[in-house]
Formats: sequence, C-alpha cells, structure tokens
Amino acid sequence: MEEIHDRLAAFFPAYTDQGSMTRLIYGNPEPDQEVGGTDRRQVENVKRALARCYAVDLPAQARLLRDQYSRGLPLHFYLSDGRVFVPFKLRELRVQGDASYGYVDLDQIQRLLPGQPARALLRSGTCLPVCSNIQTARLSMFFAMEIKSDLVPPPDT
Repeated sequence: MEEIHDRLAAFFPAYTDQGSMTRLIYGNPEPDQEVGGTDRRQVENVKRALARCYAVDLPAQARLLRDQYSRGLPLHFYLSDGRVFVPFKLRELRVQGDASYGYVDLDQIQRLLPGQPARALLRSGTCLPVCSNIQTARLSMFFAMEIKSDLVPPPDT
C-alpha cells in the first residue's frame, strides 16, 4: 500500500482461488493506464492502511460526515491530497458477513452506466459492476462531489 497509495484508483473485495481478498486498481506512471493487484487484507484494513499514509483520523472523519451530512454506513472518506473515495457495492456475497463494498476515487470515475448490473466506468476504460441500482450509485457519487466541494482542500500545486 505504501508504494502505491498516491496512485490508488479503486479497491474492493474479490473472491479469488486463495479466498476473499481485496482487489487493487492503481495508476501506472503512463497517463490513463492502470495496473491491478490483490492484497490479502480485507477492504477495511486496506482503507485504514491508506488513511495512515496520509495521517487521516478515519473515526473523526466518519463522525464529521455523520454529523454534518446525517449519513450512515457505508461512509465515504477523503484524503489530504484532494481525493474522495466513493463506496459502491461491488460484490455480491457468497458467505454471510463478507464485505461487499469497495471504494473508487471520485476523480477516476468517468461515468456511471445503467443496466443490470449498473457499472462504474473508470477513466482508464475499466468497467466495474455495481451491485446496487443506478440511483443508489448516483446518489453516492453525488455525495462524494458534495464532500469534495465542502470539505476537501485543493491539492497542493
């Protein structure tokens, strides 16, 4: 995580032949190209590791979002470099209690596409299936835009 934290575009739970893991999509040094990988940690642990790279207090941030916006789980989160991560349901459960939500960097989303399933089209061309209806996905993306506008400082230039 420490090596790719500044290029992470999305991370979400995935079933693999080695069990439940977190799939990572991150940018390549070449523009609009991406690389993928997996992390043995669960999504929430990857989220905490990413937050540590930016010294973000996730519990305090969650309280702020709940209080200021009257939001419940799953909560968005944002980083000091200007990125806001949008929670989407990106996996249907096979086992009760497994994670189903992952996170996508708002700036990496080109658009949300309706359909069965709805899909999140990333700027790189990757299409992620969204396992909730398009309206729910759009509301989550809209809320991320509000957070970016209200709370996220512009990145250093």
